Amino acid sequence: MDDTWASAQISLLQAAITAGVKRFAPPEFGCGPLAFPSITMLKSQVEVWEACEKAKTNNPGFECAGFEVGLFMNYMGKGSRNEEEALAGNPDNAQFVYYIRDMKAFIPLKSDGTIPRITMTEIGDIGRFVAAACSLPKWERSFGMVGSTMRMDEIVKLIEDVRQRKMDVTFRTPDQIRQERALATDPNKVFWLEFEEVYTRDRVDEGVIRPVLNDLCPAIKPMSIEDYLWKYWADS
Repeated sequence: MDDTWASAQISLLQAAITAGVKRFAPPEFGCGPLAFPSITMLKSQVEVWEACEKAKTNNPGFECAGFEVGLFMNYMGKGSRNEEEALAGNPDNAQFVYYIRDMKAFIPLKSDGTIPRITMTEIGDIGRFVAAACSLPKWERSFGMVGSTMRMDEIVKLIEDVRQRKMDVTFRTPDQIRQERALATDPNKVFWLEFEEVYTRDRVDEGVIRPVLNDLCPAIKPMSIEDYLWKYWADS
């Protein structure tokens, strides 16, 4: 929020090169690179990646990778019976789309009125994928990892099956979301509305993540959304 993101990352990048580090990963751990220009808080990541590409050109053998995860699955742990474990250290109290304790969902629609997909990955699995990536012989620009990619209404059905009750679902059109964003002044509110807009486009490398590391590191078996819900929301 204080406009130092890009300068801090580029300084760290330059220090890494000076120190002889061979690999660098900007701290993204979110949606794909197509989302950067459309989310205010992430726009400076475009500048960071331009610096990364320049560093690769000027330093043969230097590698950079973006670790892309979609949405932390752990956002769905808020209010669960073992909340501390379910959140896995995520300090953000935000909830997005699914308010499971209250059995409410607010689903953004695509421009044609159909329901988009969402990629979610559990925080512990993210750590395991990153550790495995460090042992790979070659790094790629995009290191996407996927716990599950599902249509948002399919997740509603899973929640209803696990909790044995119906969810109150509100569908939100792209126009509604844009109108709210235009009136929002709080940076966090703007962020989540812009993030919601990402899903209305339902694009790979934006809100939908390619399972690059799943394919490169088959020994890592990530938790699915269904597994997560049964683990933390069954009998609640």
